[in-house]
This record gives sequence, C-alpha cells and structure tokens, in this order.
Amino acid sequence: MNFQRFNKAMLILALAGAGIGCTATQPYTGVMDADAVVAEENFRDCRRDALAMDASATENRSEAQFLTASRAMSRCVDETIVSGAPIDDEAIMRLQAQSILAQIKGGDTAQAADALTAFELQHSGRDLYLIDSASVIETLHALLGTVPASARDGQLLNVSPAVSAEIKRIDYWQTH
Repeated sequence: MNFQRFNKAMLILALAGAGIGCTATQPYTGVMDADAVVAEENFRDCRRDALAMDASATENRSEAQFLTASRAMSRCVDETIVSGAPIDDEAIMRLQAQSILAQIKGGDTAQAADALTAFELQHSGRDLYLIDSASVIETLHALLGTVPASARDGQLLNVSPAVSAEIKRIDYWQTH
C-alpha cells in the first residue's frame, strides 16, 4: 500500500468508521450462571476501555495508539471466546471489525488483511452493515486494496458512495 492509498484510507475511515458500532443487538436473555455474568461484565469493561483507547487515538491522530487499541480489542474478543461467555455474536463481530479498522488507521495493513481473512472465516457468510447499509467486509477490502479488479468500479461493491468515488479517483490517477 503506497502512501497516497494510506492517506485515502484515513480520509475514508473518517467517513465510514463511526458507523460500525451503530447497529443494534439483542441482549442475551437466557439464564446465566455467576461465571457467565462475570465474563459478560469483563467483556463489556474490556470493550469500553478498548473503545476509549480508539477514541483517544482518533483525537490524537496517533498511529501507535490505534495499534494499541486494536490489540486491546482483539484481547477482549480472545478472552471472551476462551471464557465461553454467552456474548452476542454481533457484538463480537463489531469489535473485531473495529479492531481491523484500527489496524488500518495504525498503518498495519498486512495485519489488518490477515485479521479480515480470519474474520471472514470465523463468521462465514455473515457481515455487518454501516449506517448507510454499506457492507463492512467490502468496505474493509476496499480500504485495504484487496478488491478484485472486476469489482473496483464500485458498482459491484456494497460500499458507501464516498468509498466508491475514492476508489474511482485513485484508479483514474493510477492509470493516467
């Protein structure tokens, strides 16, 4: 990923990133034992702290802080999966997507691409949607530059108009 593409990603992230956490989830309604309650509280606390780190990174525009926030988000997910806590799968997916986005903002696109591949494998056939109904997975692929050339015109991707326009602009300038 070249420097111009990274700058483009940062611009787009400002447009698209805030919407990842905006879809509603249903709380777990089953009966939980004390360990499950503690595990759920731990996940919520961990997520709150990781998202606060991400907000601080955004405020300070710090790549290092974005990478730290991404690691914190990944740790929350990993600990939750290991604990077997009955956390809503969509909440885990949202946090994983935000972690990938933080990796992109932090400049670690190789790790972000690996994490996106793992995300797709773990949640086979499932996706999240931004406020404008754009696909999170397709938007992350577009930001990482891992969209097939046949789909790069933006019409075959479920991405926001801003992302589509940016892809077209970059493709134009790379060929002219």
